[in-house]
Amino acid sequence: EIANNRIAGTLSDDLSVELWALPSPYQDGQFSGHPLAGTQIGQLNGQQGFRNWEYSQALQMPPEGLWHVTLMLREWQNGEFVTRDYVNFPDPVRASYKLTLSLA
Repeated sequence: EIANNRIAGTLSDDLSVELWALPSPYQDGQFSGHPLAGTQIGQLNGQQGFRNWEYSQALQMPPEGLWHVTLMLREWQNGEFVTRDYVNFPDPVRASYKLTLSLA
């Protein structure tokens, strides 16, 4: 669920839901990492919400390493998306790749 707790009659700017792989758990503010998936979901009226929504996105794998995954709700403000809320996944994930070549 995504809720806009602002005053009724107001409207958010454009919202985006984004899944990120970060080198450490997100703690608010600026961050750097690798975007895994995301979608823009439009605007939301104050005191309204999106419930029972579902999106399918292709997952972009991060480079090899140990990553902390964070789901962010971001809002367009002054020419960029700003994180408004987030959820850190409880356990880090390891991205590793194995390349297999075979001769015919």
